[in-house]
Amino acid sequence: MKKFRLGVPLVLLLLFAGSAYYMFDSRAAVIGQYHTKLDQARESVKNGVLADGIAQYQEVLAIQPSVAIYTEVGDVYLDSENLQEAQNWYEHEFAAHYPNAPEAYEYGIRVSLAAKDYKRAFEAYDQCIKREAASDKVEQLIKPVWYAYELLFGSYEETGPFSSRNGYAAVKSNERWGYVDADAKNQLNPLYQQAGVFTDYAPVVGQDGSACYIDESGNTKISATQFKDKDGKAAQVQRFQPIVDGLVLAYDGKAWAYFDAASYQERFGGYQDATVIANGIGAVTKDGKAWALIGADGQELTGYDYRQAVANERGVICCTNGLFVAQDGYFYLVDKTGKKINSSRYDTAVAFNENSWAAVQKDGKWIFVNESGKEKDLGDFEEAKSFSNGLAAVKSDGLWGYIDLEGNLAIDCIFYGAGAFNSTGVAFVKPTDKEWNALSLYRYHFD
Repeated sequence: MKKFRLGVPLVLLLLFAGSAYYMFDSRAAVIGQYHTKLDQARESVKNGVLADGIAQYQEVLAIQPSVAIYTEVGDVYLDSENLQEAQNWYEHEFAAHYPNAPEAYEYGIRVSLAAKDYKRAFEAYDQCIKREAASDKVEQLIKPVWYAYELLFGSYEETGPFSSRNGYAAVKSNERWGYVDADAKNQLNPLYQQAGVFTDYAPVVGQDGSACYIDESGNTKISATQFKDKDGKAAQVQRFQPIVDGLVLAYDGKAWAYFDAASYQERFGGYQDATVIANGIGAVTKDGKAWALIGADGQELTGYDYRQAVANERGVICCTNGLFVAQDGYFYLVDKTGKKINSSRYDTAVAFNENSWAAVQKDGKWIFVNESGKEKDLGDFEEAKSFSNGLAAVKSDGLWGYIDLEGNLAIDCIFYGAGAFNSTGVAFVKPTDKEWNALSLYRYHFD
């Protein structure tokens, strides 16, 4: 009985040893088969027998799939310039089997760049970022085309800035103004003599000369006849500016006044010229020569000390804590009380578009300054505009392009005109000296 009990472990030990030997032998056979197939695949590809090589690679992947072999197969397609199969391999095989592997997106971007399909390149990059699979190589691959673009639509005589509310911009064609959004998917026909920037509504002047505010469908929402002056009489409004922070700025043919956007009652006015009041500050002049800064309640924050208060394309003089005023033949960066922020004086200045860097000319050279008064030199330009969405329009050899925040030329100077970029990477540019088109950065717009 004892001998039987002692023999059981010995039998198990022998069975285990035999099983291990069998497994080791089988594994060795599989490894051998893997390397044999891989050598055959590489040899077939080397000799130009691609169909056999791909079939042999498939057998290799059936034995032991790996990121390295998926990359190797993909490179076979790329090296043979079979870009359609390379794209299929990326989408249906590589990324499908390894959705979290940076190598899959590195390959996908390489394929798209080889095909010069920048939309697909950024689509792969976007998926990579969403799946937190980014790598240094992914960033290096996408960097050279970060500012790649296409001209989407256009042929406009003039254009206005894109609205930050709904993305519409006023555009002029055939001597009439209409609106278009950044994708050209929504448009309002050119029906107006004048058209301003959309906020909640857009200020327009119709073909009959009447002023009103319209919505995104072109419906009249506020008419000129609704406004009353301080005496309660109808204000003969001929023109509106955008509604900002509950204030309507309107012109009656003689003077500008500010009205309450809810009650349509005049709050203060009598100015020969005026800007919208945004971020609590605007500018007014009574004689067209001397300007003062005012607050949203109409109180003068400064004296009529300035020859000009500089406004951006949206008519806003202050979208940060700093703004530019002209005095004594120069431009100065001041705060909302009119106090100078730095000691510099500028030959000319371009208003801030956002809390970034504004273009100024100092001692004949274009540089940039932020709201704190810090200055930086980004190169030599004939002219410059303020930054918007990380890019600034600059002029060189008579043509316009764009630089980034480091002063690198992001978009070549090949345009006759260049506007500000909106938040979705669209700007109006002038490819010829006669018409404006919309330029769209691929990285914002892909399927």
